[in-house]
Amino acid sequence: VTTLVTGPLLSKNAGYDPLKDLVPVALLASTPFALVVASSMPPKTLEELIGYARRNPGKLNFGTPAGTLAHLTGELFRVKTGIDIVVIPYKGAATAVTDILGGQVDMTFEPTSVLVAHIQDAKVRPLAVTGAVRSPQLPEVPTMIESGLAGFTSYSWSGILAPAGTSPEILD
Repeated sequence: VTTLVTGPLLSKNAGYDPLKDLVPVALLASTPFALVVASSMPPKTLEELIGYARRNPGKLNFGTPAGTLAHLTGELFRVKTGIDIVVIPYKGAATAVTDILGGQVDMTFEPTSVLVAHIQDAKVRPLAVTGAVRSPQLPEVPTMIESGLAGFTSYSWSGILAPAGTSPEILD
């Protein structure tokens, strides 16, 4: 659904306005993001990562699929913390995840469902999740809020949308 929202923001002629042309029907699934760092990175907590980034401005990088909610979550993290990290844009999540597993990028945000196996195998280190409460998949990982970033939540979600003007009977 991210591309439905970001498409018109990134393209002059997307051909639709998600707020005017679509209506929500049902939320199917929702998962928070996990902020993970490469296992070779020194920080073990979110606070340590922020301190490390402040001591090394412009030296950390963040791999993310360009224009996605993961990318926007990372940008929100940069704004909320005031840290200077370099964004490495990717065409998709698979290559960003591959590169963090290989240590080519320092950190990334991806849905917990995408990263949980890599976290459990200790191939990446989770520092926080972006849910309002801890993730049942990663109960030992604190939230961004618990780690000191008040109000910081972000969820990847999937849902069903219909064209605006669809009859209430069909929407029901």
